Amino acid sequence: MPEILVIEFLHAHSAAFEQASGSLRSEGRQMLVSAVNDFLSVPGLSVSIAVCAAAAATLESALAESVQRLRVPDSSDDSSTIAAISALTESHFQYVFPIAPECDGILSALVATLIETLASTNACLLTTPLAAIKICSDKWTTHQFLTDNRLPTIPTYLVDQLREDLFAINQQVVVKPRDGAGSENIQAVVWGELYSRWSDSVTSNSRPASQLPTDRQLVPESWWQHFSAEHPHSASSFVVQPYIAAESLSIGVIGRGPNTSPLILPVATQTICWQNGQPCYQGGQIPASVSAKVADEASQLASRIAQLLQINHGYIGIDLLLPQDSDQLLITEINPRLCSSYIGYRQATTANLAEILLAKAEPHNVTWIHEVVSFNVTG
Repeated sequence: MPEILVIEFLHAHSAAFEQASGSLRSEGRQMLVSAVNDFLSVPGLSVSIAVCAAAAATLESALAESVQRLRVPDSSDDSSTIAAISALTESHFQYVFPIAPECDGILSALVATLIETLASTNACLLTTPLAAIKICSDKWTTHQFLTDNRLPTIPTYLVDQLREDLFAINQQVVVKPRDGAGSENIQAVVWGELYSRWSDSVTSNSRPASQLPTDRQLVPESWWQHFSAEHPHSASSFVVQPYIAAESLSIGVIGRGPNTSPLILPVATQTICWQNGQPCYQGGQIPASVSAKVADEASQLASRIAQLLQINHGYIGIDLLLPQDSDQLLITEINPRLCSSYIGYRQATTANLAEILLAKAEPHNVTWIHEVVSFNVTG
């Protein structure tokens, strides 16, 4: 009987699980449970998960008894956990399906280790190519990839490229960590205050209040301290983009094997609530309420990205903006892993998307229900 090992990194890493917020735990749990239940529905497939002791207790009632729980030893660092996870794959799995965040290079490190471990086996690693993961795990590299390939995106700047005249003094901009996952540590600020704080950290000066923008907003001082700690002569760990009033959308792609076109999923609406300049992703709706023209454009963009990144296996999620009073989509991020939108996609079809991930079903067998499906990531 073929076997698959599903790895959701947060639930496999004891220290990460214990330190994670309730919302992150919930999102990771829903992705893990959804994927496992779908793989369980594939005829003749045995399913195992990699799990730490603390997370195992929270999953006890959520997963069938037939799911084998492979214990990952408790560890306080990422590299030890990755090595322990990799050791679990050395035996008899035909498929390995990793889910991990891009931040701190975790996804890249996990996939690189799994590739090395599985090199002497016939196991199929259900993930995007490592080169694609490295491009998409860094928002600056993603921006360069998009602009080099003439794909529509948002103007993006490294912090050490900032100039006072880059934006209007009271214009809102969005600051993102280059390797952030989801909406973690993203902050919208007024440009004048951002530039003032950054230039002051470079020169060790304090700017008079009269030179600060009038339209300042409440931003946690802890975030400013984190931002100001950026060394001006090092590689910037942040990118800055103009804030654009727009509808937030996404579209998923599932690889179906080499030399085979991937399955392009319907466009989804992202429900994002902004509080004190910080976005909170709450789920979404499938399909998005957009015109046929916009839906077709999103599908074409997804196909082009999948082709350029050589998406043969695994799942990617592409985040898009549809600016107000415009029908021109802008690509903001490419997530080279299973995204929470999968929770909604699996509810919006009568097919089993796990069979697509395993290249055991054809796209024409995937039909979508004729109603809007809402999903959330809070359980």
